[in-house]
Amino acid sequence: MDASAEGMDDLYVFAKEKLAVGNKVYVGLSGFSKKSTPQSEIDNDENRLMKEGRMQKKVAQKYLVLSPFDGEPGHNRARLGESWLIRQLGLDRLINERHGGAGRPPIFDEIGAVFVLVGE
Repeated sequence: MDASAEGMDDLYVFAKEKLAVGNKVYVGLSGFSKKSTPQSEIDNDENRLMKEGRMQKKVAQKYLVLSPFDGEPGHNRARLGESWLIRQLGLDRLINERHGGAGRPPIFDEIGAVFVLVGE
């Protein structure tokens, strides 16, 4: 059900294909800390989306872990990747909220992840 992506284009194609067959798609951002991993962030968002009634169950997921590059921390790169992916797919086609996100600053910003959560 889950797999890591090879790059942002891979995440884009994955999400676009899931939207094309009528799945609900959510794009998210994950950080790393003592209590947080990409999978735990995906699980938290999955539970929240189900509780809010925006998805019934998860059917697939894919994520991309980003590390620092050219002086830019991985978490910042992931935030940019999340924004890019939402713009490419179109916010109105996703189950993301316009002003969503926890907005917590990462404890460890060297690594971040962008993920696509697919549900019914």
